[in-house]
Amino acid sequence: SLITQPIIVDEEFSNLLNKDNVLEDFFYLDKSEDKNKKAEDLLQAIVWLNASLKTENYKEKVISLYNCLEFLVTGEKGKLLSQELHLTYGAEYDVSIEEIRRVVSEIKNEELRERISGVIKSSFEGNSSLQSKLEALIERLPLTFESRDWALFNKLKQNRQRLIHNKKISAPITKQELNELFHLFSKVIIYRIIDVSNGGEND
Repeated sequence: SLITQPIIVDEEFSNLLNKDNVLEDFFYLDKSEDKNKKAEDLLQAIVWLNASLKTENYKEKVISLYNCLEFLVTGEKGKLLSQELHLTYGAEYDVSIEEIRRVVSEIKNEELRERISGVIKSSFEGNSSLQSKLEALIERLPLTFESRDWALFNKLKQNRQRLIHNKKISAPITKQELNELFHLFSKVIIYRIIDVSNGGEND
């Protein structure tokens, strides 16, 4: 049997969520260049959140919610893969990556060596993962993600990856779970708007 988990919000938050345009009427930020960029990213997050609410298409809901999250964490400075691996594995990672670099440095074909070195650098020292950026955002805001929230995030990410690559989904995310994610991302957006309005920085 389906167990429905109640989502409890106060009256003000409920009014925000039940409006057709979700939060756009409450989107008032100053026009400085820095805040304009943050406002544009937040507005795009709201647009995608709205899209997920309005469509009945399962695939569109999943992709729209994921896109909402991507815009929501834009500009956040999460940990690089190299930093995450070092924190998890310590010296074992450091030794391993140095060994990989040593092997690559011995490749005689200069073009091949440079291309492989570039891939290693971009993979380990390029952009932070979406999860790492989200973790950084949650840490800055007066919010807490419970284990259930992270489980839903991971399920959304896995479903989205399978959908865009046209692969079979072994554990489809349910309508109830999508609804929970909608409310969760709405809450993050509200706190993010307050953060930007108060001059919050991504330092």
